[in-house]
Amino acid sequence: MVAAADEQQDDAVMNWMGQLLGGTWVTRQKLPDGSPIARVSYDWHPDRGGMILRGVLAGCHGEGILAHDPVRRGVYYVHLHGADTVHFGSLSLDDDTLIREYRALVGAPVQWISRERFAGPDTLHVEMECLEGKQKGLRLAMDYDRVFESSARLPSPPTSSTGDAALGRLAELVGSWQTPGTLPDGRPVAELHYELREDGKLLRGVGRIGENATHSWVGMDARAKKQFYLDSHGSGSLLFGHYSLRAREATVSFRSVVGPPGVWETRGRMVAPDRYEARIRTISDGEPQGEGHEVVLIRAVSRQ
Repeated sequence: MVAAADEQQDDAVMNWMGQLLGGTWVTRQKLPDGSPIARVSYDWHPDRGGMILRGVLAGCHGEGILAHDPVRRGVYYVHLHGADTVHFGSLSLDDDTLIREYRALVGAPVQWISRERFAGPDTLHVEMECLEGKQKGLRLAMDYDRVFESSARLPSPPTSSTGDAALGRLAELVGSWQTPGTLPDGRPVAELHYELREDGKLLRGVGRIGENATHSWVGMDARAKKQFYLDSHGSGSLLFGHYSLRAREATVSFRSVVGPPGVWETRGRMVAPDRYEARIRTISDGEPQGEGHEVVLIRAVSRQ
C-alpha cells in the first residue's frame, strides 16, 4: 500500500508539472538591461517518463531533467547552470503548491527551496528561499507568464569549435559516433553526438543507447578540481562522477544517483582520430571487478 501511495504522489507531481508544457515561461521581473530575469520551457523526455527543461537565468543558459526515480521513488530534479554548476534535488506537492528542494552537486555549496503555484492557467507565482550557502536567508519572489510569441523563444546557448584547456582530450569527442555492432533492425547499438558549449567549457552529449535516449554533460567542478560527469540513460537513470585525465587516457569513476544503485569506472582513450575504445567495470570495495564490458565507438560518416 505504501508503494501504491508513493506512486500516486509521484503521478500527482508529474501531472502538476505537465501544466507547464507548451510555450515559454517568462518572468515579469527584469534585469537592468530590460531582459527577463528568467525564461524556461518544458518538453517531454523522449521516453515520456519525464520532462526536459531548458532556460536562461540571469543570462546563464541551463537545462535539466525531472522524472520518476524508479528505485528510490519520488520525482527527482537535476539542473545545470552554465558549465560549472549542477543542482540536484526532489519535487513534491503540498496541496496545490509544488515544492522544489535542491542542493549543489557541482559548484558553490548551496541549498534552495522554492514554492510554486499557479495564479491562473498561464501565470505561475514562485517564492524561493536560500537555506544554506553565502546567500542564506535570501528570499525571492517572481511571477512567470506563459508566452507563445516567437520573441519569447529561448536563445541558442553559446557553442565553440575548440574546447577549454580543462577538458583536455575529451574535446576530441566532438562530433557524431556510433558502435560497430548493430541491433536486429540494423541500427547501431548506440548513436551519440557531442558538441562544445559555454565557450568550450562544457561538453554536451545527446543520443541513444539501445532504446534509451541519452543526455550527458562534462564540465569543471571547481571544488573537486576535476571534470564532473553527469549522464542520463533514459529518464529513470542518472549517473554522476569525476574524470581523471592523463596523457592519453581518461578515467571516470561514477555512481548512480537515480535508478538502480551501483558504482563503476570507465577507462577510455582515442586510439585513432575516428576510433574510441573504453572498458567499463563495476567497483566493489573500492576495486574494479572482472574484465568488465568493452565499448568501441567509431566516428559516424555523415549521410547525404
